[in-house]
Amino acid sequence: GDFQGVQELLTATAFCAVIGGFTSTSIPALRRKMRVATVAKLELGAQVFGTLATITHALVSPTAWAMVSGSLATAVFKVAASHCLNDARDRIRWDKDAARKLSSLGRWVFLSTALTFFADHADRLLFGQLTSKQLLGVYAVALVFPQTTAQLIKSLCMNVLYPVLCQAERLGASAEDIFLQYRRPIVAAGGILFTF
Repeated sequence: GDFQGVQELLTATAFCAVIGGFTSTSIPALRRKMRVATVAKLELGAQVFGTLATITHALVSPTAWAMVSGSLATAVFKVAASHCLNDARDRIRWDKDAARKLSSLGRWVFLSTALTFFADHADRLLFGQLTSKQLLGVYAVALVFPQTTAQLIKSLCMNVLYPVLCQAERLGASAEDIFLQYRRPIVAAGGILFTF
């Protein structure tokens, strides 16, 4: 009954990753060219579209499926919009050399992702065994601000700092100097936000 319903919700939500796999190469290309505003507009548009889909679904049928339909709508919008921004048409191809490199690198990425997930969620897994559900709920709400701060800093680093470093490397500039220059304000801002 309930368990099967949860399984169906999780399976449908996981399908967002499958849809996301068809995102155009225009997104990383735009980030590399430092056209962050275009990427931000696309992602904002996808979030607005997904939110509208969630609200519409919830008004018609107020169930947990409204959240899932919003996530799916966000993923579909992002994929469609990314292909509209692409200068050249993407095609699915198999590159043996790239596959070999990805398979060797993929093991480390998988291990890193698993460890990061455990580090990010270990506190809730442990507290869930030690405290009541009510206190765990209060703790989860209290985590919203630091998690939002962490996501903001991560997004800033991925969408701004990383493309700047790549561009510096291509132009022959010192990526280390640029990294140190950008690191100070990011660490300072993060420290202040996390302190609050």
